Amino acid sequence: LGLRCGTTNGRRATAQYLEKKRDAMTSRAKQPVNGFGFYFETTTWARHARAFFTALHRVRTVTMFPLDTSQRPARLGAEEAALLGASSAAIDAARTGIGVGPIECMTSVQGSKRIAFVVWETTLLPEEKCAVLREMDAIWTPSEWSRRVLIENGMESARVFVVPEGV
Repeated sequence: LGLRCGTTNGRRATAQYLEKKRDAMTSRAKQPVNGFGFYFETTTWARHARAFFTALHRVRTVTMFPLDTSQRPARLGAEEAALLGASSAAIDAARTGIGVGPIECMTSVQGSKRIAFVVWETTLLPEEKCAVLREMDAIWTPSEWSRRVLIENGMESARVFVVPEGV
């Protein structure tokens, strides 16, 4: 920061800086998002999307737009069902869109900022998957290893972030 924290002015400047950071983060945390991913299936992607967006909904409003509408189950938990958008016509383009799922499905993510939460199991990504990810504004991945793989496959490091998975 270039601040001298041992002085009163340095401590005050540090406190002001941290307050501004906290306020910016709090402001962003209140902004609602569009969620995209498999939601109704019994696959790990669907379970992951339901858990991810249900947890995110506890700190910001999430409206979920499932990519697997033909698989609609008889019932969802109340918390999971509360996230569902009325229809794809209800997508708010001013919100950030976050996609959770296979890379090729990230083309469905809509919003003012488009974020892909993806994982990959090997060190090489096919070019068609890289092309999809290059169209995203940001890429989230759960580990430093997968971040490194994405960067080594041509993704800009400034756009790839580690978002660890909760336990």
